[in-house]
Amino acid sequence: MRRALIVVVPLVVAAGLPLLVVTLPDSGAPGSERAPRVLSPRTVSAGPIEVTVAPVSVEGREAVFEVAFDTHSVELDLDVAGASSLEVGGIAWAPGTWEGDGPGGHHRAGRLSFAPGGPVSGDAHLTIRELPAPVHLQWMLGGG
Repeated sequence: MRRALIVVVPLVVAAGLPLLVVTLPDSGAPGSERAPRVLSPRTVSAGPIEVTVAPVSVEGREAVFEVAFDTHSVELDLDVAGASSLEVGGIAWAPGTWEGDGPGGHHRAGRLSFAPGGPVSGDAHLTIRELPAPVHLQWMLGGG
């Protein structure tokens, strides 16, 4: 029996962001089920801006990431959705949408969502441009 299951684990890390557990399809053979993978939050510096990204959901109908920007030296006026792209397993997913704080200020947070472009397997590559340095993050989904 082939199946895929995505479960959001109600754990909270130091940044207060959820972890994502992905169980990949099994091959149908007894004992072939794979252990869940945890897609952990990542924090990187883009020049003077600290960017924290936590996967909430990466599944066949959408991918959702909690994103927080923090700085004390520049205005955060970028169009987050327009500056972001997601590629899963080498396939570009539809342009993102942003639900969160509007442009300006030194602290912004919200949800960045993408409609699917293909199967959920391989690696997920999230890129955010239009910052002092581009942000490139990767999560291994497996199954590819």
